[in-house]
Amino acid sequence: MTEPHDSSFDRLLDEKRKYLPSAGFSAKAHIKTVAQYEKMYKESVDHSDAFWLNQAKTLDWVKAPTVACEYNWDLNKGKIEHTWFKDGELNISYNCLDRHLKTCKRNKIAIIWQGEEESEVRKITYEELHREVCKFANGPGSCRRTSCLRKNRGDPLGRICRI
Repeated sequence: MTEPHDSSFDRLLDEKRKYLPSAGFSAKAHIKTVAQYEKMYKESVDHSDAFWLNQAKTLDWVKAPTVACEYNWDLNKGKIEHTWFKDGELNISYNCLDRHLKTCKRNKIAIIWQGEEESEVRKITYEELHREVCKFANGPGSCRRTSCLRKNRGDPLGRICRI
């Protein structure tokens, strides 16, 4: 038996209101206007490889890619798959952490750790995280493939490493 149709619910699905960001927020944003977003979107659809190769330039590559995406959507030609930046070589650790040490971001928050209790909060800057990662990486027998050992199990970095 089907439930009666509630037209008030349908009205909720037909939302037309827009909530625009403040000018100050937009000024700090990576994409500042709807027009800029629409231009980027059109470029990503009309010239996909060029668009994504250009976006790839925002990362530091060991070897920059020359092909953005290779894909197969035809099951007759094999499994469906996508390969991004196949000929590029990237050090993701460097891009996530090390490159920020050369900029003003080194003193900005990289991780906000929230413990069980609301009062258990630790904010870790890129510089602090780098220091801890170096200590951890250089420690004797400090890491196994998926489980890292730290003396203080309540330490947020220890918890992160045990992922």
